Formats: sequence, structure tokens, C-alpha cells
Amino acid sequence: ILLQSEGSILRQYQTEFDGYGVEFTLLPGAVTKISQMAYEQKTGARGLMTVLERVFRDFKFELPSTSIRKFEVTPETIEKPGQHLKAMLKENEVAQRKLLATEVKAFAQRFQEEHGFELKFRSEAVEVLVDESIESDTTIRALCDRKFHDFHYGLTLISRNTGKSAFTITRKTIEHPDKELSRWVAESFKDLRSEARDRKIAPHTCLTNRRQRHVRPHSSTGSLLKSCMPMQDLSFDPFQGLILLDDSHA
Repeated sequence: ILLQSEGSILRQYQTEFDGYGVEFTLLPGAVTKISQMAYEQKTGARGLMTVLERVFRDFKFELPSTSIRKFEVTPETIEKPGQHLKAMLKENEVAQRKLLATEVKAFAQRFQEEHGFELKFRSEAVEVLVDESIESDTTIRALCDRKFHDFHYGLTLISRNTGKSAFTITRKTIEHPDKELSRWVAESFKDLRSEARDRKIAPHTCLTNRRQRHVRPHSSTGSLLKSCMPMQDLSFDPFQGLILLDDSHA
């Protein structure tokens, strides 16, 4: 009845799983186990439906939202379907997290190719991104594009001030990207002033000695000033992320 009857309940389940893009293979030992458990129901062929529904019910709800596309049904699956499903989901989660982590590296590579800056993601930063991706059902690329949308403007300014081209991305950077970028820019101006004091020259002289980059104004970093502007005439608002001129240069 299970394997050869027309309109077999087993084939119905296989067809249903096919609709989810999932294929399962029933091993011979599993067929024997289903038959034994159905016989114990003492309800005839209806016992087969009862056993199969108990086995596959949670699989139907859980697997379509995962990357699992094939699985084998063993005697152990029939006896303890919940335990088998849990093990499958755990294995899939590990594989999924590894895949998402590689997508973070792919984003960093694209960012460097497009903007010339190296983003070094610490492991805890990758974990936060992966967690957010899974919880929000959003791709890593979409998350990173949103969080780092305006970063190249601020990093360009920092690079002009400090000569840096590589930046470490921490957990805090992922959780508060705009705030961290503003802090980095502010610190870059402090470093520039410190260098000027040490060398006893005007801050803008330090700046003009470094490799210059053309930067377009953008709302996230304010009006980015020409390198010849004296740095003592600038102030930085870390809350707004803006570089401000004093009254003499308004």
C-alpha cells in the first residue's frame, strides 16, 4: 500500500515537498519502521497516514524557509522526527552563517575596488551582521549597502587628514555606523592639529603635504572643505557629523 498503490499517501507527501523545492528519499529501513508503527495503530491503511503526518508535519513548516533541498528519511527519523529535524536545522544554520560571513568579505572587496579603502571587519562585527541578516531576513549586501552608504565620503576626508586607507570595523561600527564615522572624522582633525603643533607649522600645511583627493559634498559629512583652508578655522560637531566654518569664512 505504501509503495505501490495508486495515489499512495507517500507519493502525495513527495509531491507536496516537491512544491516546496524539497526532495526526500525514504530508505528501506524507514519503510519497514512506518509499516510497523502503522500496524500498531490497528486502523488499517489509515494508520499509514497517521504515522506519516506525525513524521513530516514539522518538516513541511520548517524546511521551505531554509537552504535544505534534500534529506533522507531513516528509521531514526520515523522514531524521533523532531530530533532529526533539529539536527538538520542546526547543521544548516552553521552552513548558512559561513556563507553569510563570506558575503561580508565580498562586500569589503567591492568597497575597496570602488572607493580605494580597505574595510577590516573584526569577527564580532561579522557575527553582528550575520545575526541581523538572519533575524531580519535581509541579505548581507543590502545591510552593508545601507549601513555604509555614505562611508566613502567620511573616509576620504579622514584619509586626507591622516593618510589612512585601511579602517577596522568593530561591533560598535555596525551598531552605530553614522556615530562612529563622525567620531573618526573628528579624531582625524585632532590628529592633524597635533601633528601641526609637533612640527610647529600651520595645520593646513600638513594637509597639503599629503596625497589629495577630490571629495563631493554630502549631507552625511557636511561641506568637505578644500585642503588649503586653515584647520584652525574649522570645528567638528560629532553629533551632526558636520564640518563647520567660523564666522570669518561663512
